[in-house]
Amino acid sequence: MKSDLIKEISKIYRIEISDMTYLYETVKSLDIIDTHVFNQFRNRGIPVAEKIADNIGISNEEFREYLSNGNVDFQKLHQALEDIVSEVK
Repeated sequence: MKSDLIKEISKIYRIEISDMTYLYETVKSLDIIDTHVFNQFRNRGIPVAEKIADNIGISNEEFREYLSNGNVDFQKLHQALEDIVSEVK
């Protein structure tokens, strides 16, 4: 469930639920994560780049190009967040 995922990520990284909801819903509504939004995840310490890169089998360096080409959609972000939560539990 989306709200449980947002709550778990907020708890793990000690960020406000409203901040996490904003980031999550921004990506969901656009169906893409751009550099600006990605940096907001990174600045909060959420390792979505590493997790997405790992999930699709590319290096962290290759991820930057992948991101700048508009290839990171909502589903990839959602899966990365679910994976992060499952690894912590």
